[in-house]
Amino acid sequence: MTNFFALLLLLLTHITPVRSVTWVKGAGGASCDYTCSQRDGCSEDAWPKTETEFYAVSKLAGQVCESTQTGSAKYDPSTDGRYCGWQGPEEMEEGETRCSQATDSGTYRFCGKMGASLEDEAVSDLQAPKPEPTPQLAPASKYGSCWESQYMGFPDHPDNSLARLFRPTPEDLLPGGKARGAEYWENYTFDANSTLRSGYYHNPSLREVHSIQRRMGYDHLATSTRYGNTCCASCGSVNTAELVKGTGFYAVASAESMQADGIGDGHYCTSSPHTSRGTTGMGCLSCARGKFLKAHPFSYPLWAQPGDEIFSKELKIVVADTCPHTGNEGWCPRHQGQGNKFGVKHHFDFADPPAKYDNYYFVWSKMECPNYIKRRYARLSRC
Repeated sequence: MTNFFALLLLLLTHITPVRSVTWVKGAGGASCDYTCSQRDGCSEDAWPKTETEFYAVSKLAGQVCESTQTGSAKYDPSTDGRYCGWQGPEEMEEGETRCSQATDSGTYRFCGKMGASLEDEAVSDLQAPKPEPTPQLAPASKYGSCWESQYMGFPDHPDNSLARLFRPTPEDLLPGGKARGAEYWENYTFDANSTLRSGYYHNPSLREVHSIQRRMGYDHLATSTRYGNTCCASCGSVNTAELVKGTGFYAVASAESMQADGIGDGHYCTSSPHTSRGTTGMGCLSCARGKFLKAHPFSYPLWAQPGDEIFSKELKIVVADTCPHTGNEGWCPRHQGQGNKFGVKHHFDFADPPAKYDNYYFVWSKMECPNYIKRRYARLSRC
């Protein structure tokens, strides 16, 4: 018995007290080391391991996430104030810590502070920012047309009418339509620091759209249009429908600024230029993967609903054509580094986009084209 009590005493003297962790949202751009410097530092062992755990973390930090993505950035979990990314990177460089990672000024990290008391936690909850009310969309009409939907709850549109909102028609946006040219957009007020009328109730600014893109794990942002399949696209007169038939890929035309070294008029059998001034090359037979965002740069509500497949499914695209600047001045820049009328440097014109497409922003990363696409391209194209 004496030995038992001696062993118990030994164990008790070597047990380290469990240190409490309080989750807080740091200031914009701040690392968790900085955020937690007033206490006992940032905990490297408390990061959420599942989205369910992250939900509890965000709630403790006083943040309501309008949507949550995997994230996978070194600074995750984080938020831009609306959208959240919960999962950190798969691995870190030797000597790096997640707590030390800083962000841009528009991103806020969730940090686990060690040594905080329950009193501190209560104060943190009281000081946490309250979520803003979310405007809602009125139900679509019995005809199911996106043109007949209405905004509800925006203070600057008290009559909830679309009559005063800026919008092109579907015909305006097709090749040859007036919304393809620059003149159509001359009276369209765009400021990279102002709020865009996205048509979806999140109503993100361009800065927020870029933040969503990064949070979703993609490298680039693009605007998008549609133009219809063609028998003889600029990449060697390739048939766009035949190129992707049965592959799960979508054929696109990339902006002139994203292509180089074309023959003839400069738009035929192009290659991919090196990335320059923020423009990534996507010439003929370039592939990418990406997703449509629940937002577009117009003032009317979106056609699709937030839960529709067009927003959740990752798409794969292959460049089969060129979107020349002439005739598409509003969308397709001519030179690398130039943005279009919406401030975006990349653009894809979809030959045959998925159902419920409505000129949504597209977030994407370049990928190697699979061999079956390369073989089919070689068979169908004259390049």
